[in-house]
Order: sequence, then structure tokens, then C-alpha cells
Amino acid sequence: MMKSAKFLVGALALAAALGGSVVGATAALAANPTAPASPIGLTAVPGNNMATLNWTTPVDGGSAILGYNVYEATSPGGENYSTPANGNVLVNGTSAIVTGLSNGKIFYFTVTAVNGVGNSAASNETWVIPGGTVPGVPSAVNAIPGDASATVSWTPPSNLGGSAITSYKVIAADSTQSSNAGQTCTWTTGPLSCVVTGLTNGDSYTFTVTATNAVGTGSASSPSNAVVPTSGSAKKEATSVTFALSTTSVVFGNEQAESFSVKVAANSGPAPTGRVFVMAQPCRTFGHYCPTASLELRMGFAAVIKLNSGSGSVMLAKRALEPGTYRLWAFYTGSTTDMSSTSASKVLVVTKDPHRK
Repeated sequence: MMKSAKFLVGALALAAALGGSVVGATAALAANPTAPASPIGLTAVPGNNMATLNWTTPVDGGSAILGYNVYEATSPGGENYSTPANGNVLVNGTSAIVTGLSNGKIFYFTVTAVNGVGNSAASNETWVIPGGTVPGVPSAVNAIPGDASATVSWTPPSNLGGSAITSYKVIAADSTQSSNAGQTCTWTTGPLSCVVTGLTNGDSYTFTVTATNAVGTGSASSPSNAVVPTSGSAKKEATSVTFALSTTSVVFGNEQAESFSVKVAANSGPAPTGRVFVMAQPCRTFGHYCPTASLELRMGFAAVIKLNSGSGSVMLAKRALEPGTYRLWAFYTGSTTDMSSTSASKVLVVTKDPHRK
């Protein structure tokens, strides 16, 4: 926590969009007010030695929101909730600028709402690198043909730049007839895959992917494998995913003791092929208690499992996840465009190394 950092605030008008739900509290709630709900959708935009935070007004609990407190940390979950970054003056509005930050260093933030009853629970945690850059280049771009379409998947760039990636864009190139190229699809949430439609059956296509964060859009990836969409592309029935962990708790820095294994079963036809994406969604709790209601909004990449006859496994990379509790989601998006996304989840606890300073 940088106590000496100057703190500026700016209002973000959301009354028109949210006023109805805030004002329309029930009489019972007004008579028995509670602390507000957690602010939601916290995001951070990097600047020169500064960060701009934005969030959405929560339900007020039956007592008008007086303002907000912002908390800063230099490690995930390290916010000191007894010392707001804004000091004793509440933030007025749903936007704040934190200054005095070191460029090139990662900072984490949460926000709480305050009414006459008290403080809300913390919002989702977001991160930012002041003076940061656009994301690096996505890798491992893979395409699977469909009928006048292709399903494209990829791996996140190793360098995320100055803030979390908010979208990916896939662009098609046609080596058979260049005028038939240019189709796109955009990813904003979920497993890293999207379907490019409007392709010409019989033409050969490759695909590139760009990543975008709050700073801007990075360079395009290397082209994917070439695919030829056809009207006779194979179809598979919906599948089920079985997801298993070798252990439910690992020590940070020793994650390679953990391995994930999956089985993807088809209702009919041959064993599914393709890849399963393992995504990590942090919990607001610590330990093995991690219900859906305790999950953070953000979701990060953990691993990719390549399927062989419907099965596969992978070791978790060292220091892939910071200490905390995670719900790990195994997403299988299918090897054709007719495969619906199928998922399963498990809880993993990453504990701090007692010998690590």
C-alpha cells in the first residue's frame, strides 16, 4: 500500500441506467437497511504513474450509498482493508484515479461501497501495470473446419501488457481467393475459442488472432493451420466432460505436483478430438469452500489439455497460480462447429510457501 500516493476522483454518471433498481428498494428493505452489495465490474486502465478505476453502482441495501473506498495492493489478495488508498475521504462517484504509482510495477485494487449501515464486501479484484503496453502476441492458434465456418482457438500471450485482456479478434485469410477473406469473430468471455462464419466452402483458410487490453491492440499472431470448410464437415453429438485433479491443495512454487486429467465422452460417433481449456476463477473464500456465489467475475488461463481418443492430462506449470482458492473450469468446445461448449469444475487451493519471504 502506497500511503503517500495522491488520490484524485472523478464521477461517472450511471443514474440513468441504474437509478430505477437503486431507488426502487422495497419498503421492508428501507425499514431494515443493510450494508450495500459489493460494487461490480471493477476495471483498471493504466496511465503514466497512475491508474484509472471504474466500477458499477451496487444495490444500496435500503440506505443511500455515501461513497466508496478503494484499496491497493502489490500482490493478489494483499489489500489492507483498514487503510483505504483514498484516506478518510470517500470517493464520490464510480470512477477514481490513483496517482503516484511506479511504472512497470503491478498493482491490485478492490472497491467497497459505504452507506449509513457500513461497508460492503469487496468488489472483484483487478490489476494494472502503470505505463504498461498493449498485449503481446497470442500463440498456438488452431482452426477446425465446419460448414462455411471454422472454430478457432488459441493460447493467451505470455505478456498481457498493462492490464487484463478484454477481447480477442480472429481474422480469416483465404489463400484460394483473397477476395473471399476478411471474416472475423470476436471473443469477450469464456474459453478462448470463437467461430468464424461466412466462409466459402472449398477455399483454404488460415486465421490470425490479436489481443486487446485497456491500452490498445497488440500485434497479430502467426497464422493457424490451413483448413478447408465443406458442407460435409463431420458432426458429433453433445458430450460430457469428466475433470479430475491429482490433489486438491498445492504449495505455491510446487504446483508441478498437481496434474489435471479429463475424459470427454461423445453420445455417439468416434471419440472426441481437440483440446480442453482449463480456466481458473478465483474465489472470495479461502479453503475448500468455494460455492458459485463466492466466485470473482474474472477468469484466468491455467492450462490446455490435448485430447487423445477422448482423454488427456497435463501438469500444472510452476507458479501458474498465485496463492488462493480457485474453481478450475475444464471447457471443451468441440472439434466441429456443431459441438456445444461443455464444462466441468473442481476446487483447487494454492497455499503460501511458509519459507517464501
